[in-house]
Amino acid sequence: MIFGNFVLQIHRDSSVGKDMMRHILVSLTTKVERMSQGTRETIYLIGVIATVIAAVAAVWGTIGNSMSPAQSAAIIQAIKKEKESEAKHTTLWEKGAQTMADNEAEISDTVTESADNEMQIPEITKVVEILRTADESASRKRRTEAEAQLQQGNIKVADAILAEIEAAEATKSAEHKLAAAEAAKHRGAIAYLHDTQKALTHYQRAVDYNPADADAWHRIGGLRYRLGEVEEAKVAYERARELGRKAGDKKAIANALNGLGKIAYNEGDLDKAKGYYQRAMLLHEEIGNEEGVAENIVNLGLIARIRGAVDQGKADYRRALGIYAALDHKAGMAVTLNRLGNSARVDGELDKAVKYQQRALALYEGLGNQEGMARELNNLGLVARTRGDLDQAKDYYRRALKLNKALGRKKGMAINRNNLGRIAKIRGELDKAEGYHQDALKLYKDLGRKSGIASSLNAFGKIAQIRGDLDKAEDYYQRALALDKKRKSKPSMAIRWNNLGEVAQIRGEPDKAEDWFQRALASNTALGRKKSIALNLDNLGVVARTRGDLDKAEDYCRRALALDEELGSKPGMARDRANLGLIAQDSGEREQARDHYRRSLALFEEIGAKLDIARVKGLLRKIEEA
Repeated sequence: MIFGNFVLQIHRDSSVGKDMMRHILVSLTTKVERMSQGTRETIYLIGVIATVIAAVAAVWGTIGNSMSPAQSAAIIQAIKKEKESEAKHTTLWEKGAQTMADNEAEISDTVTESADNEMQIPEITKVVEILRTADESASRKRRTEAEAQLQQGNIKVADAILAEIEAAEATKSAEHKLAAAEAAKHRGAIAYLHDTQKALTHYQRAVDYNPADADAWHRIGGLRYRLGEVEEAKVAYERARELGRKAGDKKAIANALNGLGKIAYNEGDLDKAKGYYQRAMLLHEEIGNEEGVAENIVNLGLIARIRGAVDQGKADYRRALGIYAALDHKAGMAVTLNRLGNSARVDGELDKAVKYQQRALALYEGLGNQEGMARELNNLGLVARTRGDLDQAKDYYRRALKLNKALGRKKGMAINRNNLGRIAKIRGELDKAEGYHQDALKLYKDLGRKSGIASSLNAFGKIAQIRGDLDKAEDYYQRALALDKKRKSKPSMAIRWNNLGEVAQIRGEPDKAEDWFQRALASNTALGRKKSIALNLDNLGVVARTRGDLDKAEDYCRRALALDEELGSKPGMARDRANLGLIAQDSGEREQARDHYRRSLALFEEIGAKLDIARVKGLLRKIEEA
């Protein structure tokens, strides 16, 4: 009250004070009326700070001295710092949605990377064998150098030797055309991880030499899909399947079915994907290919998890792990441990996640597989980030980046840079974050990888959203969405719709926000993605709470809580409890709010999520101080 009287006295004595106060009050009143209670509290604090500054300005005005540029800059900087400080304490409700969307995108990217890597390991091994047994057209010294360079990710010397072999064979008889096709395929294999378009050119040349090569058509399908050419990818896989059928090659048929399954999975047709994977698995069983059986069990486990059958998903992963262990297939074991680790991380079992990922890392180290090592270091960084240990997360990402740089592996470098950008964003270092994401975008463009380009555009949207440039944020999200639509990736489209809903919500457009969130919810419901459904329900709760419809807000959040409890998702349950606490607090139910906050805090402490622990403790302090 004393402070209020002081401001009013200055307001009477200074026309400058009157103008500034009027501007502040009108601006704040217009904005605050559209905001939720939690956001109003934040804006109220900023308003108090702005009022203090207005009062100081009025005092200077009565003295008769105008502010110097330095004084003006100091005041603006003070406002900026306070706003940044308050932004870091945004309600858990509003912050949680953004975090969960980012995590979902990361999980999808990691899964795809593992599949790509395993597909290429046998091919690289074949290239090494070719280099060792090549005729004397290439000297022993040159072949040894090529192998050593290839192990470090440098394909130039190996590609030159293979190009010479291909050219020599292509000029000979039809029988030698098959050898030329093999050389072209090997060139495609070593280009695969670094230059999608060049790899595709090599494989296309292979089928020109030998149109009946089902394996080459299978590789073309994977490359076409990576480039976002979905229909062309399907045609290539179907061609591979038909060639396999004509030749009675069940393995070729199974591989083609697996490729079609991955497309169906990314299009969100989980029933069709499951059907393809099951048929592929049966074929692998018929020919006794245990490795192929295990790969498809892992794929089926992923579908089970997405649909909320968490225990079934874990059982599938463990079954696959047992098969790989019996085969002493260490690379397969590592990939499956990677899946188990990602699952544990998503479920909030972070200690268990670290153990799985450390085991995978040890296997890759034993194999000398630096790509796998980089992937697991990246995953350990994700766990550290979830716990709020940003320094450790940054260290893991940098170690992964160093390995990927040494290998010249652009996809891995892009993923690591995007993750470093997320760390910088969390710390409020937006210019630095933008730089990391720009680097990642360039790498993804070099690869022609539309999924990665969309992910980077999404990251730029988040940065623009934090800066308050909502038009730019919306543009980035729409551009990412356009790429998702071209790839027919329904899960990714749902993430963009969710983000567009956030933009509308911040703009004070609850109807538009609700429409975006409902679209995301409908898509995720059709896909059976229960974790994402819970996220969308939470955001719809934000809209209801903004409108003052606390009963509806509570209903949405309790439905989200029920799903997260079913999934055993500790991060989700913790977020839901905090959200219910905010609703109870708005309703004047202090004891109920306190109970929700305490339960939320206990879950976050169990996970070790430091940033979220701090936020919930802040909410509890507000209850105690009220």
